[in-house]
Amino acid sequence: MIYMNHRGNIIMTRSGNRLISHRGNTNGRTKHENDPSYIKDALDSGYNVEIDVSFSNNSFWLGHDDGRHKVKIDFLQNKKLWCHLKNKESLKEIVGINARMQLAEDKVHYFWHTNEDLVITSRGYIWHHSRSAATDFTLKSIAVLPELMHTGTDFANKCCGICSDVIERYNV
Repeated sequence: MIYMNHRGNIIMTRSGNRLISHRGNTNGRTKHENDPSYIKDALDSGYNVEIDVSFSNNSFWLGHDDGRHKVKIDFLQNKKLWCHLKNKESLKEIVGINARMQLAEDKVHYFWHTNEDLVITSRGYIWHHSRSAATDFTLKSIAVLPELMHTGTDFANKCCGICSDVIERYNV
């Protein structure tokens, strides 16, 4: 069930909804997107976080279009991170690392996409691009940036989580 507060912000009340900060943003886009300390702040606030990950020069990097912040694999193994792999090298490296991990909680949660409306993450969630129709949502769906495309609150009852630059709007 969905309720709206006095400011018109959507409040999630159905148990199990995941609130995912897009690149560490919680209340709008900033220049700090994908910065490890910014991501940590969002994690410390209780959110899951979607991050952009690439691999080059034998290292993992965070950044949407370019790798700005070097990180180690243990950073990416945080179970509250959703790693959007940005190049084929990162995909190959993460798949190889996950294959060597015995415990599920040590595996990196990732997805890869180019221009598809939806993709399946390594943990079986359906990651929906903002242009995805709300009618395509399932109970395993993550609505990405719904503030860009979906009006009203009905979409939130059809998915298990929301990824947003303004995720605070969806929090109680």
